[in-house]
Amino acid sequence: MLTFKLNLNKKIIMKKYFLFVLVFFILSCSKENENEPPFCNGTITELGIINVNPNSLSFIPYSGEENIYFRNENGDEVKFEPAFGPIENVFQDNTFEITCDNGGVGYYKFIREQYVVSFKCTELNIEYYLNLYTHNSSIYPIFVDEFWLYFLIPPTENNISFPLILNIITSFNGNESLLKSEFESFNNYEFVDELELLGMTFNNVYKITDLENRSLLTELYFNKDYGVIGFKSESNIWVFNRFE
Repeated sequence: MLTFKLNLNKKIIMKKYFLFVLVFFILSCSKENENEPPFCNGTITELGIINVNPNSLSFIPYSGEENIYFRNENGDEVKFEPAFGPIENVFQDNTFEITCDNGGVGYYKFIREQYVVSFKCTELNIEYYLNLYTHNSSIYPIFVDEFWLYFLIPPTENNISFPLILNIITSFNGNESLLKSEFESFNNYEFVDELELLGMTFNNVYKITDLENRSLLTELYFNKDYGVIGFKSESNIWVFNRFE
């Protein structure tokens, strides 16, 4: 009788151990493959709201209610004022497709979070727009945060100027190893630890230059402390001075 109970208890323990190992194996496999291209079942997967990573918000250091002053080497000063009021936080429906591991196509819907703010300078006829939003991968149902700084002289009858555009992936949301190669061509800047402009020193600067000479604006400088810290229009360089 005692031998029977011992054998029974041993079987119960072995069974529990086997189930534990099986569950652990299944969870491990699921974790390893959670970002693999999915198996298509012909339905639309709704992902809900995809929010911008809170750390990415540091790339927009404006409220959209301030005036921003720049000066040149002659001491002249110009003012940029909000073009459309305070920063906007908007949500937009989006869809995308992914080719699945069974050769079919997977369909996804999500709500994109986006932040937009803009400024204009009537004296120089210059405008710039900051745009931060979530963007889907074309391979996996995961997302990055993209930042655009769109800096331009609006076209006139006599001049057509292409914009200078600064592009930055501000967050891979923990998936850099999967997504870096897909988005590596999006970033178009040169990063400088320290930069001096008209006697003022700025740190952690993103720099872009119009090497093709398509724009009336030839250089643009940005950091997360002050936003746009300088730009070059023809032969005149303007440097951030203050907020008001």
